[in-house]
Amino acid sequence: MKPIKRKNTVPIPKDIFLEIFVKLPPKPLLRFKCVSKHWCSIIEDSELVDAFRNRPCNRGTNLLVRRKCTQEEETIEGRRKFNDFFLLDSEGKFAHLEVPIILQEKFFSNDDGEWQHVEGLVHRKNIIWNPTTRKVVHLPPRNPFWDVSKVIENMGIVAGCDNWSVSSKYFLGFDVSIKKHKVLCICRMDFRMNTISDDYIENSDIHKSQVSIEVLTLGANCWKKTTSDYPLPKELFEDFHVKTYCSINGVIYMIICPPCKRFQLPRRRSDQNDTILAYDITHEKFQLLPLPRGIGGMVHFVGDLRGRLTLMQQKHKQIWILEEDYGGPRWTVVDLLLPELWYTREISLREKIVKPIGLNPSGEIFFEVKEFSLNIKESSLSTIYVYNMESKDTRKVRFLTRMKNFFGSIFPNLVATIQPLK
Repeated sequence: MKPIKRKNTVPIPKDIFLEIFVKLPPKPLLRFKCVSKHWCSIIEDSELVDAFRNRPCNRGTNLLVRRKCTQEEETIEGRRKFNDFFLLDSEGKFAHLEVPIILQEKFFSNDDGEWQHVEGLVHRKNIIWNPTTRKVVHLPPRNPFWDVSKVIENMGIVAGCDNWSVSSKYFLGFDVSIKKHKVLCICRMDFRMNTISDDYIENSDIHKSQVSIEVLTLGANCWKKTTSDYPLPKELFEDFHVKTYCSINGVIYMIICPPCKRFQLPRRRSDQNDTILAYDITHEKFQLLPLPRGIGGMVHFVGDLRGRLTLMQQKHKQIWILEEDYGGPRWTVVDLLLPELWYTREISLREKIVKPIGLNPSGEIFFEVKEFSLNIKESSLSTIYVYNMESKDTRKVRFLTRMKNFFGSIFPNLVATIQPLK
């Protein structure tokens, strides 16, 4: 049998592939990666990834909802299920989202930051998840200090006598100059010296801290240590709590406060106020920004409104928008006409809390109105509302109405991306 001779075919130009692939939905596009290595390389190419992410139909069409499961709900192969995820489209239709098991069964406390969505990727601690591709990746291990033994020697740590610890905080951002995701890690080594007297070890007031700043470009396997200035005052340099953060136009904005503030009410001292720590991803520089006047020294939510940093406080019916100004930060205050019914108790034994939980760059704010009883045994009921800043109208999110013990997260303006994580 004679072998079949194939005629010479003209290769299809890469531009033609890009023009076709960018118009496809994510699911069939990801399947085409299995056709050949050539197709896979084109689909994972940064040019197609950027074009796909920036298509209008792939930006802001869905709402991602994370709901914290109760103890009575189903388990995963005998293990408890902590998180459930849903996609909600603009027409109000919702669908259960299949996610990796680690995101369902892993317990994430409400402390130490929040779930954040940055240009299509969702970040929580050292885990990054792409809801479009359903892929998840753990950040690669790193050495917080290049020579820990030398650091310990310089800080005067005595083994067996002194206490020392290492803690890390992670933040996801998007570098607009190279169009890639980057992870900022602030790692701090704390050391407290003990004194020995009469064979007893006593705690002393001598406390030292050393901070290491590292940046990881997503897709790389190693961290890069930076020499950025770290402009924090003494009370924040030793330790601080990150309440929330967001990434806007290549800048990571973190709302931070001293650790003791989390347990002190009321907060009257000026050194207990929240502080904005901004990090420019491209130039690798930190900057401290003061809070606007009238916000009360405390921020409950931070978001992106048409490319500008926006702050919201739980008790105030106002938002504060950061305006770019050559003379320094300038804030604009916008009043919100929120319904009085949100704050009115319908039943005498039930209280209400109104909490901002999401912000759409187009000007829609998501609020959670939670009703809870003074009776601990009764469940709290949460309803999610959308407030339009232009029309001043409010509407309920049909799927998110009178939910029991919500304790979840809302990701408005979900961006579809085929960004590979490795």
